[in-house]
Amino acid sequence: MHTTLRTLAAALALAPLGALAQPTVPAAGGLRPVFGASVTAGGDTLVTVRYTDGSTQNVSSGGLLQLFAGGELDTGAMVVQATLGYHVNDTNASNGSVKFSRYPVELLGLAKVGEHWRLGGGLRKALNARITSSGAARGPVGGADFDSELGLVLQVERLFGAGSVFGRVVGEKYSLGREKIDGNHLGIGVSYRF
Repeated sequence: MHTTLRTLAAALALAPLGALAQPTVPAAGGLRPVFGASVTAGGDTLVTVRYTDGSTQNVSSGGLLQLFAGGELDTGAMVVQATLGYHVNDTNASNGSVKFSRYPVELLGLAKVGEHWRLGGGLRKALNARITSSGAARGPVGGADFDSELGLVLQVERLFGAGSVFGRVVGEKYSLGREKIDGNHLGIGVSYRF
């Protein structure tokens, strides 16, 4: 009986932690800040950097890390999300670096599918897309500003309380003068709203 009381006391002490882990669904009609990050892959190779040890690394138009913040409005059956992000793919060495960066603005509509899933898509426009270089890479790579076209996003998301995990497909194009560049990419990320 003494062991049973100890087990019951331990369960009661951990009950508040269990409540935190339970998924919750926000009430409809609320406007909430959201932020997150994703890892992306795809697009055309813009630059292949060769290191002195013989290894190489590609800087692509669809990689590699995107951070974002914004807000989402829950309308009941769906959520409208607007964000501004920073998307970058770079490579660094002790004697130089190459970076492709842009600031994507996204507007998504996500339908609620069941209690913890959202599915939808929307529009994306990458602002201030540019490649820059420094040090030993400055001569061969230089720098350039890219024009971006309006892109499309398809996203599926699984909610875990205030957080979520999502997968996405992005279709977007860039141009540099007359050259067309494929920026299409896949992404996996996490987000949090409060």
